[in-house]
Amino acid sequence: MARLTQLPAVGDGITVHRWSDSQAFTVISVTAKSFVAQRDKATRTNKAEDSFSPGGFLGHTSHGTNGQQWSYEADSEGATERISLRKDGTWRPAGQGTRPVSEGRHEYYDYNF
Repeated sequence: MARLTQLPAVGDGITVHRWSDSQAFTVISVTAKSFVAQRDKATRTNKAEDSFSPGGFLGHTSHGTNGQQWSYEADSEGATERISLRKDGTWRPAGQGTRPVSEGRHEYYDYNF
């Protein structure tokens, strides 16, 4: 996944990274040094390929040979995030840690937490 390096356009897909999960968003408004993105509705399309191995604290979930696959659609009720350009040149959500935003929609849910 490529780190976002330029201001996206309205309608572009982005990914906000949160610890081990990643969430897909669509850009809904843009200013000179920030933009607002709205959470997409993401649906797993290959969850049946997952396997669970007991052990450890809770066990471990592995994904099929193709990893997690998702379908996306706009969600007019989705949460919004303001993303701004930081002094170090990365685009990050307001009040969030140091994980930069990336280009395109790449949902990922870590079932092992």
